[in-house]
Amino acid sequence: MKNQIDEINTFLSNNNWMDFRVKSFANDSLILLGSTDFYYQHDIKIVFEGVSSLSLRTEWVSSPDKPVFSLIEGSESFDLIRDFEIENINTIIGIKADDIAKKFFIACQNLQIDTSTVIYDT
Repeated sequence: MKNQIDEINTFLSNNNWMDFRVKSFANDSLILLGSTDFYYQHDIKIVFEGVSSLSLRTEWVSSPDKPVFSLIEGSESFDLIRDFEIENINTIIGIKADDIAKKFFIACQNLQIDTSTVIYDT
């Protein structure tokens, strides 16, 4: 999953900021969209599959001056597993928002990325 995280961060590094929002969360699949202008389009879609636990806002802004997405490992992972009683863990992904000190997290089995820009009918 590290390759996908690197792909996301590389894509985001080409922008000064990215607005994110939850498009949907059904069954165990979470879809996040990212855009520099949601009125016209979204620029990235990230689908998290096999989601067993998460902690995040429905909308936020991230500036890619540092990596926005990361794999949470080691003691930080252990702390989340303990504090949130996370079960069925494959991977924990951290997300850094601009206006909050702690990372959001998503515990999931897999993720898919689509960096095709989708233009909205306005």
